[in-house]
Amino acid sequence: MKRLLCYWLILVLTAAGVPAWAEGTADPVADTVAMLRDPAQASALFDRLTPEMQSALPAAALAGLWPQLEASGGAFVALEDDGFSTEQAVLTIYTRTVRMTSMSLACTLVLDGEGLIAGLSFTPVARFETPGSDAVQLPDGVTEEEVTVGEAPWQLPGTLTLPSAEGKLPAVVLVHGSGPRDRDETVGAVKPFRDLAYGLARQGIAVLRYDKRTSVHAQAIASDTETYAAFTVEEETIQDAIAAARLLAADERIDARRIFVLGHSLGAMLAPRIVSESEDLFAGMVLACGTDRTLLDIMVRQNETAAAAVIRTNPAAGALVEEQLRQMRQEVEAFALMDEETARKATVFGQPGLYFYDMAQSPSASELMAELALPALVINGERDFQIIPAEGRETWERILPMDAPWLTCLWADVNHMLMKPDVPENAAGTTAEYETPCAVDEAIIMAIGDFVLNTEETK
Repeated sequence: MKRLLCYWLILVLTAAGVPAWAEGTADPVADTVAMLRDPAQASALFDRLTPEMQSALPAAALAGLWPQLEASGGAFVALEDDGFSTEQAVLTIYTRTVRMTSMSLACTLVLDGEGLIAGLSFTPVARFETPGSDAVQLPDGVTEEEVTVGEAPWQLPGTLTLPSAEGKLPAVVLVHGSGPRDRDETVGAVKPFRDLAYGLARQGIAVLRYDKRTSVHAQAIASDTETYAAFTVEEETIQDAIAAARLLAADERIDARRIFVLGHSLGAMLAPRIVSESEDLFAGMVLACGTDRTLLDIMVRQNETAAAAVIRTNPAAGALVEEQLRQMRQEVEAFALMDEETARKATVFGQPGLYFYDMAQSPSASELMAELALPALVINGERDFQIIPAEGRETWERILPMDAPWLTCLWADVNHMLMKPDVPENAAGTTAEYETPCAVDEAIIMAIGDFVLNTEETK
């Protein structure tokens, strides 16, 4: 199984390489994980990568892979007994869950016809719960219903959170960031979408959240080569957000004239597209921790930041890491010159080129917002290390018409999860923040509620 990039979470790696296994090896995933965990086998594992993967994943980066996973996911616990494999032409694709102390990771291993590693990814799928992590209770007077978003074959399970208020309710659809997220957008020890649902419901607002398509239907998407190659944010995010709004609009308890979309991270980047393609389903939008920069620009900067951290802790790896960055920049520059037909046949960092091509097309998020002129609340965090202020606040201030009557901006002292975790200084600005139980800042929730409740009907 392949996957789309989860670039917002630095711990999630893009498709990298995998090993050539001796004939008769019963469990290539278990063998790969064992070799990754053993520093003495780094060289042997590197020799099992295809030449393309060796170029994409230098030896030093491969050796640092497992420490990165442990830094974010905690210590290794076990491999789940849920492995499966599929065949695609000359490729064999293995998937199995790796359980860490703080979260579970879906390991995807791709072997070519010669048994060489042609792909390797680790994707967070669920948190391995620790005692007390679900201590947050449903607020008094608030109820929840299980719902189904969308139509076959891509139906998604979801939760509709309802306040006990009279009259038709305003409503919000929550749209995830990158990666195969659950309905709570669980990352480590935090669940920002659950916090938002409960907090907004306390203010009299209905909230619909659902498991993302790449979480529920990952195997189906990846098992069809044609489907995967043509997969874009249209299928990954936009269609399902619009389907969620239609579900709300058809509910007699909901005021169909007051439905809003709240996109987080990648969802924020896509919120204007969602609104523009929805045929007037939405009355406004909230862009939380997003940017007007391109997806590839953000990825390059994030990898540069991660590379700097690697060099600080391992100066000997500096030359190899710098070469990897050089190749990455070169690949991005080459991609910028491609037309759509070429992008359909290309890959970028081992992922389908069409996905990135689609994200880079005009109009941009800011251009769509100005064109729509619908009420918009833009929120970015000064503590955010995934979308740093230069990419968030400073970019919006430079590009958006800041005096527009439809625009409201909130620059808050929160991280990428809209939270203020109390962490040691050496953990601040790292994914360790997400391993500290915390909740979305109450002031953020109140600001979103105020925006929704006080936005006049615009349709």
